[in-house]
Amino acid sequence: MKTILTPKLIKTLFWCIYIPVGLWACQQVGISWDEGIELNTYKVNLEAILGVTQGDLAPYQALLAYGDRYYGVGFHIPANLLSFLIETVSPISADLGSEARRITLNHIAIFLSWVGSGYLVGQILKRVTQDAWISTLGMIACLLWPYLLGHGLMNIKDIPFLFAWLLCTNQLLFILSKTQAKSLIGAYTLLGIFTGWLISIRISGVLISLEYLAFLLIFWSTRNKDQPSIQTQLAPSTFSWRSIGIFLLATSLTLFVCYPILWHNPLELLNAISYMSRHPWDGDTLTAGRFIAGTQLPWYIAAWLAVKLPLIAILGLVLCPIALYKLIRISSPSQHTLQKPSTADATEQSPWNARAIAALLLTVSLILLALVIKKVSLYNELRQILFIFPLLWIVAISSLRWINRKFTLGLLLSSIALFSWDNLKLFPYQYVYFNEIARQFPIATQYEKDYFGLSSTQSARWLNQNIQESTQALSAECVYVSPLHLWQYTIDNQKVACSKDFSERPQNRSASSQNQSTGQAYWIGLPVRDKVKALPIPNCTILHSEERILPLSSQTLVMSELYTCRP
Repeated sequence: MKTILTPKLIKTLFWCIYIPVGLWACQQVGISWDEGIELNTYKVNLEAILGVTQGDLAPYQALLAYGDRYYGVGFHIPANLLSFLIETVSPISADLGSEARRITLNHIAIFLSWVGSGYLVGQILKRVTQDAWISTLGMIACLLWPYLLGHGLMNIKDIPFLFAWLLCTNQLLFILSKTQAKSLIGAYTLLGIFTGWLISIRISGVLISLEYLAFLLIFWSTRNKDQPSIQTQLAPSTFSWRSIGIFLLATSLTLFVCYPILWHNPLELLNAISYMSRHPWDGDTLTAGRFIAGTQLPWYIAAWLAVKLPLIAILGLVLCPIALYKLIRISSPSQHTLQKPSTADATEQSPWNARAIAALLLTVSLILLALVIKKVSLYNELRQILFIFPLLWIVAISSLRWINRKFTLGLLLSSIALFSWDNLKLFPYQYVYFNEIARQFPIATQYEKDYFGLSSTQSARWLNQNIQESTQALSAECVYVSPLHLWQYTIDNQKVACSKDFSERPQNRSASSQNQSTGQAYWIGLPVRDKVKALPIPNCTILHSEERILPLSSQTLVMSELYTCRP
């Protein structure tokens, strides 16, 4: 008698719950630090595009002079188109201004791209492990991983880029899985389109060439030249010059269309790579108890990977060499085939699985090595290289599967339960997730937390809801906050008529200032990071604190605090 529960049924039930809840959650998380800037970048590019089509080059000249001209809009254009269509059919709350409304609606496209990313993780796991249960539970666990899910609800830069990267990876694996000498022109055309779109989202998409190099080195160098009768070699069409030419043409055309800054001179691509690899950001990030620059590699990367990777991923990566050895050792010559096995038994697998795992691991290694050599600036932990996390997850889960399948299934089920608990406790700050070992240490004071600034939205909402109470603590003239632009998206100007930047607070003004002369109370709202730099804050008491407690830990993560003060 067949079991009622199947991987397909589990996935269907999961999607029926996950997608509706996620669509609701992405509208509730608030607005993050860079989203207003990204919206403006989209508008500058859109005006330039419309200007060119209408014969007016002035807007395009404005794009050439724009400070963030090298920030890609490959995702912004379809995301804002979707938001426009949704807004015309079902406008959201009128409490938000037009810009805040568009930013919030863009979260829908971001979340959908995250859903697509999870689906692709499942597809890649299925190709590498040939195991329906492992790929299904691996996909679900990845989609519930709080760190990535938190980004997936609102990160308009890094999640779409992650999605496009996985599109390229999955398409590449599809090409490499083909053993028949038939045309792959269509497959290479798609790979080129995906690659061009990836680079148009962020210029760091050129790093995908390192993944292609890693796969070429692993698959081509390990082909069996001594046994041509066995299908261990790649099909003749796989790496034909014609296929590669089609790929390069599709990549170039897609990139040119989706990256308007190239229209006046395609060589601007080189300027974009040079500029973005030396991004003019000289800040620091609280890492392992110290404020350090993102150029302090590899210490910076290692410290963040150690606390952000789940324990199951760390275990799988540590055991990866054993899994590769086992896969290679158990493969006899008669089983060396690129064709998909009929069962999931490890003894019937080909070296293809080991090659795929090794190529993905080499990909991440080459990317991190390139960052170290170039001393590329990273900040706000590892959000700029967020795309390596799904790759590491795939390598880890695949490795564990080939070591012990039942053990891996148990670990995945446990991770799903723990991730679900974390999501409930941390919302909407899931991206501040730390693994279960890291959270046993004083992590709250050693690592960056609310670098996206979502707590500004939550604090402003709290003030909007509680200002009606006629208490002395909630009777004030003005609120002085950082960052001001995030508060202004949410704060109710009818209830709080005065909102100013933290630098303009009364103690920074002359004694003749209105607040000081009248003795009128005021509020201060600060992220914890800014609070540290602003101390001491005299004559102030905490009114509200945005905080979360990590499960299985006594750690309280404080994102921001709201004070009531008197001069």
